[in-house]
Amino acid sequence: MGANKMLSVSKENFIDFIQIYMREGDKCLDVGSGDGELVSILLRRGKDVIGIDVEFKGNRDVTKQLISNGKLLKIDVESRENQADGLVWPIPDGEIDFLFTRAVLEHVPSLKDFAVEQDRVLSTRGLAIHYFPSKFSLIEPHIGVPLGAVFQSLWYYRVCDSMGLINPKWQGRPDDAFKYMKNFTFYSQSSNAKNILGRKGLRFKDITKQFLASHPSCLIRIASRAVLFVVLFRVLRSRVILLTRESG
Repeated sequence: MGANKMLSVSKENFIDFIQIYMREGDKCLDVGSGDGELVSILLRRGKDVIGIDVEFKGNRDVTKQLISNGKLLKIDVESRENQADGLVWPIPDGEIDFLFTRAVLEHVPSLKDFAVEQDRVLSTRGLAIHYFPSKFSLIEPHIGVPLGAVFQSLWYYRVCDSMGLINPKWQGRPDDAFKYMKNFTFYSQSSNAKNILGRKGLRFKDITKQFLASHPSCLIRIASRAVLFVVLFRVLRSRVILLTRESG
């Protein structure tokens, strides 16, 4: 668990990294913003940013304030004409210069629909950064089960729970953890992000090495110089990708 903690990156550190790619005057969008913590950080740093999500779980005053100020917008899941329609983001066409997600792609049921909306809202100079965990993460980040995205079976989760190999949030609740993984994670799609998202005139670039080179841990920054370490991190931990307009 010590190595897992060392590899972790705080939300502030994540924002530090993506700001490297932000340009003056960019209108930013946090897709899957949750309670708006990343939006709050960027607003405090003087950025023009809004967040969107299907629901806002937080009941904090700051979340309510962001909603009241129009900085958090809800994706209307009820407005689809039929179940085959993808979710439409509450953002005008070509409005966004900088789009980002943090641990969101693995929760998206249809990356193809996501790609359509991403392409629609990005401006002619738009770019996107996506940070997401690997299906083969040694410790599945949402439930804390070793290789929990690979071995999605109830008996395995129960065994891990009995050994204490599960996130404290799910301790004593392996059945709930199993249901969560089955209903709310879609790792097979996020693993194919390059083929699905890197289309519609968008250039795909893996920037995991750059992400590690800016890591708050000196040891990680040094290790990022080794190709093997970057590959292992990408396969067994997380990946960071950059999408830019081909005309940009």
